[in-house]
Amino acid sequence: MSADPVIRIRSLHKSYGGTPVLRGLDLDVPAGQRLAIIGRSGSGKSTLLRLLMTLDRPDSGDIIINSDHLWHER
Repeated sequence: MSADPVIRIRSLHKSYGGTPVLRGLDLDVPAGQRLAIIGRSGSGKSTLLRLLMTLDRPDSGDIIINSDHLWHER
C-alpha cells in the first residue's frame, strides 16, 4: 500500500493580469523523491515555487503538503 504524497497539487490555476501562467496543474511528489522543475522562461516555474511557499495565492485549485491544505479550491 502506497503512502500519501508529501506534496499533492490538484487543478492549480494562476494568472497575472489576465495572462494564464498555470492552467490545471496536477502533481504528486512521493516521500523520499526529488523533483527538478525545468522549463522555458515564462512557463510558471517561479510561480509554482511562490505558491508552494505561500508567497502568492492561486486563482483556484488545491495545494496539500504533508496532508495540510495550504490552499483549497474556491
